[in-house]
Amino acid sequence: MSLKRRLEDLGATLPPPLVPHEELPVEDWVDEEMQHAFSETTLKNTTDEEHFYKVLEELPKRLVWDLYSEFDITPPIPVELFVRVIDSLPLHIERLRQLWADNFLAREHRRHWAAKMERLYSRERTRYNGYG
Repeated sequence: MSLKRRLEDLGATLPPPLVPHEELPVEDWVDEEMQHAFSETTLKNTTDEEHFYKVLEELPKRLVWDLYSEFDITPPIPVELFVRVIDSLPLHIERLRQLWADNFLAREHRRHWAAKMERLYSRERTRYNGYG
């Protein structure tokens, strides 16, 4: 077998060359990930505001960890990719905060309904919830 043929066979088994970090579509990937950060059901039914803001605080860390697997990057993450992820977040976080505010009435309705159900179907048997 000729040397040229051996090199071609070897080249066919090698993985494709790595894409430079500058060419990775990080911003588009963040846009796609943030579309599914919170479901509409969560925004309407979750009454725990602290949980909502805790998830927002943890978003950058979660996205950076997901970045490793999405683009097959070996640790440590290059600083320029980290900066690109962080720089693309403010608009998405503001959009989620606005959605949270827009769904206030639905959450308030859910909170009142849950309190009513707790009162009516409490595990404690009292005269007020039908026992006695």
